[in-house]
Amino acid sequence: MATMNSATPGSGQTIKMTKLSSQPTLDDLTYMLSLTQKYSKPVEMTFKNAFTNSSFCIKLQLPEMGIGIESTLLRIVENNAEIIWSKVYRDLDMILARIKVDSSLSYDEPAVGTVVPIKPFGFVNALPQPFVLDFERAYKALDLHDDKVTGLTHFDSFVFFLQTEFERFQRSEVPLSIVSLSLKLNVKPEQLKEINRMLVERVRTTNSKYDLITQTDPHEYFILLHSAGRSEAMHVMESLQIFFSLSPLMHSAEKVMGAASIPETCIEPQILIAAAKKAQELAMRSSRHFSFFS
Repeated sequence: MATMNSATPGSGQTIKMTKLSSQPTLDDLTYMLSLTQKYSKPVEMTFKNAFTNSSFCIKLQLPEMGIGIESTLLRIVENNAEIIWSKVYRDLDMILARIKVDSSLSYDEPAVGTVVPIKPFGFVNALPQPFVLDFERAYKALDLHDDKVTGLTHFDSFVFFLQTEFERFQRSEVPLSIVSLSLKLNVKPEQLKEINRMLVERVRTTNSKYDLITQTDPHEYFILLHSAGRSEAMHVMESLQIFFSLSPLMHSAEKVMGAASIPETCIEPQILIAAAKKAQELAMRSSRHFSFFS
């Protein structure tokens, strides 16, 4: 179990733990986090991976803004340190999982920073024949989340996939965006269903076939763009603006959009949606067709 050095926590900028001869455990990280919360200072701990004979340092601190735990993993190379990664993670389990993987790699000393995966024990057999997977049938499972006629995603499912994309960002820093759309049309209800179907098709052919659109009331929509940052969100809004110029959409009383993205705008799903909505309102007040929150 890690312990704090005898030095007074207030005597330096960083609290240093006693060195460990093995990878840290969840209890070690929990203790580190409790110290950085108590003293409002970064806490670092050096440890050694006996299998690879490499030394590392993990540093934890609370981010100045937002939620999560700011963590940095460094490899000690002849009294210097190279950063392996520096990220904000949601919880300690995610940090521990990354430590276990990245401190178990074998490093090529002549070329510092080159990572070579450790060879597995035993013999590696030839790859077997592929397992049969019916991808077409699997894709149809997504239809359970969508309206059968229009393809619009049910709101609860939309929130579920939004959280899934956000967790993917936390793991791999893959961006995501939300577009808020206000669309008031002078058309009959049966025509609106067809327009909604065309709207879904337009979005999914512009950025990704996995993009989702949900309708929160008769005139308001949210669009979830997978793996999309500011430029992709702007491209989608430009494409939709062209789509809205077609009849009968050209006769709509109102068509205005706003977008926001993670991480360019924020790192919280709730704020992401609110920021996209705010960008839409700003575009409406400035008589523009679309705007990006920044």
